[in-house]
Amino acid sequence: MSAIRRRLLPTLATLLLCLHTISARRLEPQAVLQRIGETVREWQNWSPELKSREPCTEATPSGAAPARVRYLTRHTGTLWDWLTVAETLHLNWDRVNPDRLADTGMGSRAADDVWRRNASALCGPDSDVLVYCDSVVDARPALQNGCDKPIILVVTNRFDWQVSDPSAFLATLKAAAGNERVWEGLSLPSQRHLMLRPVGASVLPPRPLAGDALGRFAVTVKSNRRRQPDKDVLLPQLKLLALDTLVKVYDDEYGGPATLAQHRGVIHLPYQVSLMSLYETMAAGGLFVVPSFHFYRALRMRHRFGMSLLNLMSRAPREGLNWTRYVDFYHPTLEPGIVYFNSWEHLADLMRLPEDNPVWEAKREAGRSAMAAVRDESLVGWRQVLEQAAAAAGCPQLVGA
Repeated sequence: MSAIRRRLLPTLATLLLCLHTISARRLEPQAVLQRIGETVREWQNWSPELKSREPCTEATPSGAAPARVRYLTRHTGTLWDWLTVAETLHLNWDRVNPDRLADTGMGSRAADDVWRRNASALCGPDSDVLVYCDSVVDARPALQNGCDKPIILVVTNRFDWQVSDPSAFLATLKAAAGNERVWEGLSLPSQRHLMLRPVGASVLPPRPLAGDALGRFAVTVKSNRRRQPDKDVLLPQLKLLALDTLVKVYDDEYGGPATLAQHRGVIHLPYQVSLMSLYETMAAGGLFVVPSFHFYRALRMRHRFGMSLLNLMSRAPREGLNWTRYVDFYHPTLEPGIVYFNSWEHLADLMRLPEDNPVWEAKREAGRSAMAAVRDESLVGWRQVLEQAAAAAGCPQLVGA
């Protein structure tokens, strides 16, 4: 064990979510998820069985054993994205839901207590590589207590979700990233992070849309939140413009991206740098309709939403940054597949276009092409990181013989 040193791969970026990969033979992520999803009735604590329980450093009758990858997440959406990564790369993996071990946002003392009670589940002899996704606060017990396995941190825009002591948590991440052992043996980019985007996959089949719903636009709201711009700003404005009859409003349970993709578009006022549903809906052939970045800035300042973007937007002019490159709704990679409106009147004109207007299908096709490029690029990054993590664990190869 002394030869196996802990490596931490903090892929720090504006947004880093679990992604899709494709093998040399293209396999669409939706097909992978639907095949497995047909047999799963409850995802909260679902985990596959390891294909091999042998340590990757030991030989088997058929050759080298594959690395045993343990994936830890509370978030079903990131689980589905990772599921596509793992199945397409033929990984030997299982999953632990940290929700079984600790509350969200655990502080330093709570993390130490979780380690004392659950060290074997977090860093035991039955795994070779650890992957923490979504809220990396869940990695805190392992980071604070010297887990000696290669650790991949998949940092999303919820990376510090509900953390009770943010300063101490950020200090933990900084100390881990600054440790000389963290980067040993890894051929990461000079900026020491990778931007890996979601595959945009979902296991949920589309819900049949009744009546004229196919011809309407979708708006999703979160009624359990005190403030949400789609609920508080967008819907009142649509009603004022007599456009509310052209909209189907969904609450949290909207039926998944395949359901949204059946609508003419999803109208949305961004309140954070990205959404899983952006990638999922585009991959399913749907499209988003959002304010242009100039109109968005005016709306955000007037209505005071999207406060998580405030620091980025205020820093950008001082540091010579183009803030749109850090917000996925405006990123050049995805921009060809998104419809933008420059004013409320412009939105009204777009919504009144005929369903067979060429702009809709052209944007859908551009979105599919953008997502295909995202998947291919993500494959390269994920394969690189996982192979290096397996090597750091002493595994002759990631997948085995």
